[in-house]
Amino acid sequence: MVSSLQQTSHAYRGSVDQLVGEQQWELLRRAVEELIEVGLGLFQSYERIDARWRDGVRRDDPRYPLEQGLELQVTLNGLLAARSRVIKLIERLEAHGCPPEGAAQYRTTALAAFDERPLDVPVGERGLGALAAKGNQIPETIYPADDDL
Repeated sequence: MVSSLQQTSHAYRGSVDQLVGEQQWELLRRAVEELIEVGLGLFQSYERIDARWRDGVRRDDPRYPLEQGLELQVTLNGLLAARSRVIKLIERLEAHGCPPEGAAQYRTTALAAFDERPLDVPVGERGLGALAAKGNQIPETIYPADDDL
């Protein structure tokens, strides 16, 4: 009688553990689906803001200073790092048989690295000033002075 109860309680506990495990995967799947949805929206927003900034720089619009590019670069690096982590979560869910909705679109949404995006800087007074300031920051060891001149 006790052994029968023991076997039944063991099976019951196993069923509960399995259900809890399945719920954890389901909760993770839902959370990842939300991350996918938010991420896709952030990627689109970033692309619009980055394109607007690059166009403003090209037109030499003072509302789009070159320094703003540093903020955009940091933002993009954060988005790329988060995207990589979400893709790893997607892979875990797929391996467990719980593919999240939107995974294919998320994977195919490619964000080019900041330095791989074209940036046309006009050579006006503002552009020359920015280039001169950057030139003053270049260490002498990289571009040694030509003593022969």
